[in-house]
Amino acid sequence: MKLNGMKVAGIALAAIGGIIAFVAERINEAASNDEIKQEIREEVTRQLAEQNKTEGQ
Repeated sequence: MKLNGMKVAGIALAAIGGIIAFVAERINEAASNDEIKQEIREEVTRQLAEQNKTEGQ
C-alpha cells in the first residue's frame, strides 16, 4: 500500500511541475506581449510626431 502512495505522490508532483512550467511560460509570453505593445506604442508615437512635424512646416 505504501508503494501505491509513493506512485500517487510522484504522479502528483509531476503534474504540479507541468502546471508550474505552463504558468511560467504564460507569464513569459505576457511579459513579451507587454514589451511588444510598448515598442509599438513608442513607434506609433514617433511616427505621429514626425508626421505632425512635417505637416507643420
